[in-house]
Amino acid sequence: MKLQGTWPQGSKAAAKTIVKCEEEITMKPYREMSKEELASLKEQLEKVYKEYQGKNLKLNMARGKPSPEQLDLSLPMMDILNSKSDYTSVDGDVRNYGVLTGIKEARELMGQMMDAPADNIIMYGSSSLTLMYDTVSRSYSHGVMGNTPWCKLDKVKFLCPVPGYDRHFAITESFGIELINIPLHDDGPDMDMVEQYVNNDETVKGIWCVPLYSNPSGQSYSDEVVKRFAHLKPAAKDFRIFWDNAYCVHHLDPDHPDHVLDILSECEKAGNPDMVYKFGSTAKVTFPGAGISAIAASKANLEETDERTDDQP
Repeated sequence: MKLQGTWPQGSKAAAKTIVKCEEEITMKPYREMSKEELASLKEQLEKVYKEYQGKNLKLNMARGKPSPEQLDLSLPMMDILNSKSDYTSVDGDVRNYGVLTGIKEARELMGQMMDAPADNIIMYGSSSLTLMYDTVSRSYSHGVMGNTPWCKLDKVKFLCPVPGYDRHFAITESFGIELINIPLHDDGPDMDMVEQYVNNDETVKGIWCVPLYSNPSGQSYSDEVVKRFAHLKPAAKDFRIFWDNAYCVHHLDPDHPDHVLDILSECEKAGNPDMVYKFGSTAKVTFPGAGISAIAASKANLEETDERTDDQP
């Protein structure tokens, strides 16, 4: 059975389920089907579902989970440090409490990965998604650089290039933010639509972006798209680009890697230095969940972030 047609799109993510079997059914969109057709389709799908249940499959559907062989590649790292190692960094003894922005060596490392100066980086824990959630949460509860907290506004909207990363969309959706789909082309989001929304609607407060090897379809943003982002003229003073540079070291073809212009420097050149938050991490580089994450942004954005996180446990 092969199901074809337009599937209903939920607010959390656009997802398609394709079930293959020997026969083929051509589906109409749900909204065009009669009650009898929907009931018949439901019966067929339940039959296929029971067939899969009968296979007693033990599948782990976690995305991006490395195999044991991949984890073994990082095992030598476990032998680098021991009780005789030197634990002194430029900022002091790393075994002790440190500075909120992170040790300098870590900021320099992430700066090389994220195309940003170490002074424009603040270090966080192992999850960049947690960092993104915290950034949305602070905007919602405290506002952005003196602007009204989003929680006190009647309407807040976020642009979501689709297909895109459902966990990004889930973050903003969890705060009751309205999500607006923006088609993703081969060179990046539909910038005519982005400009129309951002430049004319002050309720649009941000956009999710995965500029390099966009999840899940793999596009990389062109130079023109990045420059158009940098030259946006937001109607909202607190509009921010959430630039998730998740795959900056995970090239699909190491011999011919894609390159995306640095959005931070482009925004600065365009007179919009505060318009972007750039996120990155070492997730999947060594052991999953055992890496470091960081945010790169303008000095003004980082000063506010540092001030807010000073009160955060």
